[in-house]
Amino acid sequence: MRPRPSLLGLLAFLALVATGSSVATAGPRWPNSTIGIGGTAAVDGDPNHGGFSIFGDALWPVEGPWSFGFTAFVDDMGTNLDPVLGPPPTFTPFGTTETRHRFVYGGAWRLDAKLATKGQWTPRVNFDWGALRIQDDARGVVIGSESAPVMALGVGISRPVLQRSSLGLGIRGHALFNERVRSYLSGGIEWGWRFGKKL
Repeated sequence: MRPRPSLLGLLAFLALVATGSSVATAGPRWPNSTIGIGGTAAVDGDPNHGGFSIFGDALWPVEGPWSFGFTAFVDDMGTNLDPVLGPPPTFTPFGTTETRHRFVYGGAWRLDAKLATKGQWTPRVNFDWGALRIQDDARGVVIGSESAPVMALGVGISRPVLQRSSLGLGIRGHALFNERVRSYLSGGIEWGWRFGKKL
């Protein structure tokens, strides 16, 4: 059995929740939002071929470079394919069939920090703590599912476009506390916008 989330992780989560409460009372009414689309890789589990990745987040500025809010995501882990063979003695191959497909979906608190920069591109780091659902299916029929806590650490870079939008790239490493999927990477293109003043 893998260890459960550490006490340090739980304390970090409680600190993020407390920070979020102060943001809700003191921050702007509307959050800055981002949507992203890309792919997954380096999946520690089976299947492990990776696939698509989609996420969206809503973050309220806290103070200085810090923002806090939540994110939701759907990440594909991959598909197992087995060959379809004809009858003996030739066993003629007729192609492949899907035996298991796996994806995860869930949500997390997110703490984001923009790093100092002098140019148009702004680097940032973020930390997520939340929960997800691991689901297996075969040709659309669910054959198993399991919930698990998840932590993620990400880095990215973005620049302003238009008046209130930004375009960037990001990558995240996810650590899951279960045996079906232990870790994976996700990354892709990100589009952000804010309500109110220009970027």
